[in-house]
Amino acid sequence: MNALTQAELKEVVHYDPLTGLFTRTKSGVGVPKHKRMGGLLQSGYLRARVRGVTYRLHRLAFLYVEGVFPPDDVDHVNRVKTDNRWANLRHATPMENNKNMPLSSRNTSGHVGVYWAPKERLWKVTIGFKKRQVYIGHFKELHKAVAARKDMEKTLGFADSHGDST
Repeated sequence: MNALTQAELKEVVHYDPLTGLFTRTKSGVGVPKHKRMGGLLQSGYLRARVRGVTYRLHRLAFLYVEGVFPPDDVDHVNRVKTDNRWANLRHATPMENNKNMPLSSRNTSGHVGVYWAPKERLWKVTIGFKKRQVYIGHFKELHKAVAARKDMEKTLGFADSHGDST
């Protein structure tokens, strides 16, 4: 099967870069013309079928605007997975995309990369970088551990919102 082209996509779909909404431009079997596209995946992203193949809408936005699918990840700048406005989407390597992640629901300290090490009775600080876990240090006080982590995030170019709870 040949890959979907920008021309083929534009034959059947309209994308509004200002709103991020996709609509059908042609009716099909059980699909009326001008119907808004986008069913929610369990992962939180929107998806739709085009010519019998399911695509994530943020990837279709790149094909629609730039004429090619992005080679790597697409990052939602504001981290809202259903916000497919063009201004909210950017090319990202997997590493860049990970730098814009929210705080994990499994985190217990309230700060990404900072956790209590009961054996040492200190706060341990690490950061993931280039597929490695990098040790930053151990700290007696939580606020010093958090500051050390934030300093390293800034040095490595993480998004300011990295690790926020939303």
